[in-house]
Amino acid sequence: MQILLLGGTGFLGKYLLRLLNDGEDKIFCLYRTKKEFFSNFENIHFINLHEFINTTGIKKIDYFINLCCSYKNSSIESIFLSNLFLPLHIVFKLDSDYLKKIITIGSGLPITYNTYTYSKYCLKSILLNYVSCTNKRIQLLNLNPEYFYGLDEPQNRFLSTVLTKLCSNEQLNLSEGKQIRDFIYVEDLASIIYKIIKIKSRIEYVDIPIGTGYGISIRNLVCSLKDCLGSNSVLNFGALETTNEPNSVANTTILNDLNIMPKYSIKSGLDLLINNHLNNQENRVSIDLDNKLVNFRDL
Repeated sequence: MQILLLGGTGFLGKYLLRLLNDGEDKIFCLYRTKKEFFSNFENIHFINLHEFINTTGIKKIDYFINLCCSYKNSSIESIFLSNLFLPLHIVFKLDSDYLKKIITIGSGLPITYNTYTYSKYCLKSILLNYVSCTNKRIQLLNLNPEYFYGLDEPQNRFLSTVLTKLCSNEQLNLSEGKQIRDFIYVEDLASIIYKIIKIKSRIEYVDIPIGTGYGISIRNLVCSLKDCLGSNSVLNFGALETTNEPNSVANTTILNDLNIMPKYSIKSGLDLLINNHLNNQENRVSIDLDNKLVNFRDL
């Protein structure tokens, strides 16, 4: 089987590449800029994105996996180019007679939450129409993960930013933090995607929520992290004006039906993240998250 991966060089993509690299399928990964880590994946065929678009090369692809994401801090143009137009352009370049499955990453947050979530919704809607009009044998799977985190995550992501400031005893300006969110460890998310790829039979769903199924308020999470680290940071909840911050916790019914569930709880995942963060600062400590995260449900 031939699999084409877009967005495989990002935070989530590198975890998925590790799993695909050990498999028997032929994997093609598109990239914009060559990375040093490419040499670690001897079974992955890396192809320059612009060369792929401008040539009539490999088009007979069985599965197209789209992990390409541009988030809310990017310009509106960048968000729509990366999240909508680029993956569509790639799909339209592929031979629809060979394509069996399109797997794309959406969002667990509401469609109207921001430009990012809306762009992901637009992509799903257009792909559904494309599948219906072109080849109804093609299956579209829209995976909707909750907030994912893990080792080596970019420093501009929420948890990395919070941990960095807490370790430095810096002030944090935050929203009220009352929204309840689900957090899934990136290794779990990559593993779930990989297991979905390996399911040969047709999956009778389009949208698949992915998360632990448990939530914690942002306020409780940040306060617990501060307590764990013994930080002296001042937490200014309400300093950032936000409107309609939604609750978002994955409904794991479909994952249960597919017999695919996360390995890490929020406690065990955060333990790895925190100690990795502290280890990078040469300040590793022992953290008792079971006692600190007092407002969690029984995970």
